[in-house]
Amino acid sequence: MREEEAGKQSGKIDHPTLIEMLSNEFPEIVQAFDEIETGLLHLEMASFARTTKKALDEGRFSQVQKYFVFMDRVRKKADPDVENAIDVSFIENLAYDEVNENRLQAIRSMPTTLREILLRMDPTDRWKY
Repeated sequence: MREEEAGKQSGKIDHPTLIEMLSNEFPEIVQAFDEIETGLLHLEMASFARTTKKALDEGRFSQVQKYFVFMDRVRKKADPDVENAIDVSFIENLAYDEVNENRLQAIRSMPTTLREILLRMDPTDRWKY
């Protein structure tokens, strides 16, 4: 089912639709899920966050930007479970991890909604730029 088809049926992106979208747009993300993570939304989001952090640390900013734009697009149409997983297991995973120059650079170009969520999760202002 395509994103548009999911929207016609329920108006929201649910877990199966998210995985289908990921499989189509970023198969490397889905392929990185191990047998324990597969099927568990929050663990899959944490795996996506780890892949994103690796790309950040390697300076692959164009790929990171694609990941961020995807997450922003999904979050805007997500059902409550998917939205929570993005906030808690993707954005929060980034927010509480190491801050370095590559990561700061990427945060500056992160879609506004995601960046605002990350900054709210940062009580020490480590991510302020």
